[in-house]
Amino acid sequence: MNCLFWNIRGLESSSSRLFSLIQQWRINLVAVIEPIVDSTKADSYKHKHGLNAVLFSPNTKIWNIWDPNSLIILDTVWHTQFVPIKVKKEDFSWWITFIYGNHCYISRRYL
Repeated sequence: MNCLFWNIRGLESSSSRLFSLIQQWRINLVAVIEPIVDSTKADSYKHKHGLNAVLFSPNTKIWNIWDPNSLIILDTVWHTQFVPIKVKKEDFSWWITFIYGNHCYISRRYL
C-alpha cells in the first residue's frame, strides 16, 4: 500500500500535481492537510484523482482520500488536529495517524 501525506496549503493550485503523484506512485491513501477548499467540493476532488472515498476532520483541515477497492477504513476517531484511522488491506490491518499541528502553542498542547 502506498500513502501520501501532503501539507498542500491550497488544493486548488496543486490539484494537478496531486493527481500526477497519485498516478505515478499508485497511491491508495492520501492525507491532504490544509486543503483550503470548501468541504462540499470533496466529491469532485476524490473522483478527479481516481480515489472514490473521502473523510475529513471536523474543521476540514485534514482530508483523507482513498481507494475503497484496494483498502477498507475500519474505524476512525476525529479530532481537529489529528485523525487516527484503522486500515485493512487483504488480511492485514493497522492504525495510521495523520497529524495537523495547530500553529497556536496552546492548541497544540493537546497533541
